[in-house]
Amino acid sequence: MSSIIYLLVLLPGLFYALVSLYFIIKAKEKKAVPHLKNDEAPSVTILKPVKGIDDNLEDNLSSFFELDYPDYEIIFGIDSEDDPAAPLIEKVMNKYNHINSRLVIDGRKSGLNPKVNNLINMYPYANGELILISDSNTKCDRDFLAKLTAHFDDRRLGMLTATIRGYGEKNMVSAMENIHLNAFVAPSIFIASSLADINITIGKAILIRRNALDVIGGFNAFAGYLAEDFMMGKKVKEAGFRVMTSPVTIDNINEKIPPEKFINRHSRWSKMRFKIAPYHYLLEPLTNPVALGLLLLPFFNGVFVYFILSVTIKIILDYLISRQTNRSHKFYFYLLIPIKDLLIFAIWFIPFFNSKIKWRNNVMLIKEESILQPAS
Repeated sequence: MSSIIYLLVLLPGLFYALVSLYFIIKAKEKKAVPHLKNDEAPSVTILKPVKGIDDNLEDNLSSFFELDYPDYEIIFGIDSEDDPAAPLIEKVMNKYNHINSRLVIDGRKSGLNPKVNNLINMYPYANGELILISDSNTKCDRDFLAKLTAHFDDRRLGMLTATIRGYGEKNMVSAMENIHLNAFVAPSIFIASSLADINITIGKAILIRRNALDVIGGFNAFAGYLAEDFMMGKKVKEAGFRVMTSPVTIDNINEKIPPEKFINRHSRWSKMRFKIAPYHYLLEPLTNPVALGLLLLPFFNGVFVYFILSVTIKIILDYLISRQTNRSHKFYFYLLIPIKDLLIFAIWFIPFFNSKIKWRNNVMLIKEESILQPAS
């Protein structure tokens, strides 16, 4: 009887992984939207907020200058001339001087979210009908923009996000981060949208209609939120537009993440999720059979073999899910999944005891709906 109870506790997590595999395959198999003709393609402004030197930064930025798209411009934003990324940005801009681009250096602050402050300072220079907000640690394929803009043939569509693909790991921590993005985060977005009508918008690559952005108050309306991407999607939907996640992928480059950065990042994200949707947050451990199985192991006799079996199944399912978007992970990195899942579970408890976050050298408190307040 105890073995049956133990297995029943683990089944939701394994079932969630199986459902994740189904939805990521379904998303991958969706027929590509035909590219718009050049004379029909809307103009696009790419806003690139930059802070410091990310992994592979020069190649990341260069990929956006090599897009196969007829009408786009790129605007970079930093908050200080002393930012070490400034010379590199200018180097890339000079290399691709046939593409309309500019660097905006502006340290004005409209709120506590430094990324949104950067976007606010860049936005007056934007001319495109569509605005692509893309983080500096992302890299794209040549047809990325053509595939994304094709969705906007639907006039009801106000905003979309690309599917994250973790890529480029050169150490174990980065491998855990990238596998987590591919095996858990990416499919969870499609599950939330399809089964719960919840649109999770992630700021790695957001494409939004200019008029939709203006209707919801522009970037200024989100300067006080940590989860500005999620809140933008929520407000766009409330304004009567459609919001979606495209199966088109954007590479989130993580090469050499140190352990402390991994912990700080996931701690910040866990606090954000807890403040946005506390009831959903309480259910998250059910998606983690590795951690639940280990936690309950001392309370059940003769179930160790079931624990090993569940861990093995979880590794296999995560392997199959990840390979739908990224086949470059070395096989032995998948053996890190139990360690990754245990770390994620340990971090899950942090929001119940601590509401402070450290982000880009700023220490802040996070409140309901991810509203930010000074830590003092």
